[in-house]
Amino acid sequence: MNNFLRLICFFIFSTSSLYAQTFSNNNGTSIPDINSQVTIPVTVNGLPNALNSSFGLTGVCLNVTHPFIGQLVIVLKAPNSSDSVRLIWHEGGNSAINGPICLSESASNYIAAYPVNGITNYFGNDDNNIMNNGRNPNGIWEVRITDIVLGSAGNVNSVSLTFGNNPPFTHSRIFGCSTQSPWGCRCPDGTNDCDLLPDMTNAEAALTRQLSETATELRFGVATPNIGAGPLEMNGSTTECFCDNTPVVCGTTCPTGQELRHKVYQKVYHRANNTMTSYTRLAGEMEFHTTHNHIHVDHWTNNTLRIRSRDANPANWPIVGTSYKISFCLINLGTCDSYPNYCVDANGNVLHTTDIPNYGFGMVSGCSLGQGIYPGKVDEYGAGLPGQNILLDGICNGSYFLVSITDPDNVVKEIDENNNWAITPVHLTQRPSNCCKANFYADTLHGVDSLTVRFSDSTIAIPNEWHWDFGDGSTSTEQFPTHTYEFPGTYSVSLYTSSETGCKDTVVKNDYVTVTPSPIYSGVFATVYPNPFKEKFTIKFISDKNREGTINIFDVTGRLIHKKDLSINKGISSQELLANLFGANTGFYLISVDLGEYRQTFKVIKK
Repeated sequence: MNNFLRLICFFIFSTSSLYAQTFSNNNGTSIPDINSQVTIPVTVNGLPNALNSSFGLTGVCLNVTHPFIGQLVIVLKAPNSSDSVRLIWHEGGNSAINGPICLSESASNYIAAYPVNGITNYFGNDDNNIMNNGRNPNGIWEVRITDIVLGSAGNVNSVSLTFGNNPPFTHSRIFGCSTQSPWGCRCPDGTNDCDLLPDMTNAEAALTRQLSETATELRFGVATPNIGAGPLEMNGSTTECFCDNTPVVCGTTCPTGQELRHKVYQKVYHRANNTMTSYTRLAGEMEFHTTHNHIHVDHWTNNTLRIRSRDANPANWPIVGTSYKISFCLINLGTCDSYPNYCVDANGNVLHTTDIPNYGFGMVSGCSLGQGIYPGKVDEYGAGLPGQNILLDGICNGSYFLVSITDPDNVVKEIDENNNWAITPVHLTQRPSNCCKANFYADTLHGVDSLTVRFSDSTIAIPNEWHWDFGDGSTSTEQFPTHTYEFPGTYSVSLYTSSETGCKDTVVKNDYVTVTPSPIYSGVFATVYPNPFKEKFTIKFISDKNREGTINIFDVTGRLIHKKDLSINKGISSQELLANLFGANTGFYLISVDLGEYRQTFKVIKK
């Protein structure tokens, strides 16, 4: 081999060896519990001055110990630049990590699916090839790690960056929606031009999972999933702060010990074809808690103990007990898959991450001034946290409903404002007595004859037996009956209730419903009931004086089949007619009432 060929082979061999290199930092350090960023520097030198598709960053590996991988934010920052890649962005759920994990485009699993048994290589949240854009790799790279949830800490033992020939092509991620790739974002209406709004719900499964009763209180957990097309992002202002209602410079310690308050703005992303823009809107306030260095968004959930009403929305039911409106960090604690049955649509269908458009899209989550919950993510508040209880003073044993409402003040702009509540039945058994208080109300108390009134039981606690007397001879055993008053008059209404605990009570409301004559009233008013009838029916009258007349019964052909003299008294009276007057045939009949100047015909049906 001549010297020229030897030189070429040596150059190729040397270049190949040079271009496949790994740079590491093996100095371990702790990951603090909450919102303290750890920066691990990795020095890279001796590489060509331009990363591209022929030679570039191929992977990042870490050795990490932490009880919850989903609480970590891990970002790789390039030297001498603000460019960064999100390696792990609240992904992996509540799984523990104890050892190596690599993020590269040659992986076969998503970080959202962590852990896959025996697998340490995953696609990160962002594409590593973002770094292979012609930049000079030589210099100090930074791996920045933050634990965004209170209650656990960990360690990072080592970090390494690998560069090599022909970096693997970008994998088509399930997190295809981003500010860099708006074409990957789906609009709920099927267009390419929309606001990518969140849809915040409330998980019934979370209410029931941690529900417990003591002699003094009811405790429960609450979860707020985002099943929408965009992230909930809330950002506290750095220029609009208050002590009570007095404007102050942000960072001020309030003089009377109250917590400093910040205005909050919701960031809404908008896709317009292949362009992503955003805008902000005022969305309430947040409070800085110095005791644990958290920012809490006001009025995020409201939890109440209620009794049932006929309203279809439990958020409108009468309240028996309440906890103060709690405020917590808005944070990604897990996914729709890691919290089974938490994400549910308006039709009751359980949703998975693959059902959520734009799953994982978002930029802000945590307990700082910037907070948020991404599509397909879940935030949960355990039963032991402040505000997750209702004191039971003065509340009796019996049946109730626990109702939790997300964003009760509707300060968040979202897809659906009507699916923010969850409800679960509660049966209290540890109260000192089985007291109860019968009560009811009506939707109307005044009107003309043939007045229809909707009655609603409001007995505390909720009974399982009802007996109504409407004051006109009619009764009902329904909880929410509807009754029609056919005749003018003033009626007293009573309700007797009985519960499973053996508690019985009666309430009487005297002269409760007033019915006045309709404009067509001519001194006599009559009605027929029941209709259809089987064995008999009654004609009921109200008259301004004693009257004489006849009742004539005709079949459907107009043939008179029965005639009877009629005498009614002043006030209310009735006339009962037996079915045998009509013979054995079922069908339609006409009843003609003739009382001199008053004549009326009724069509009745014999069953």
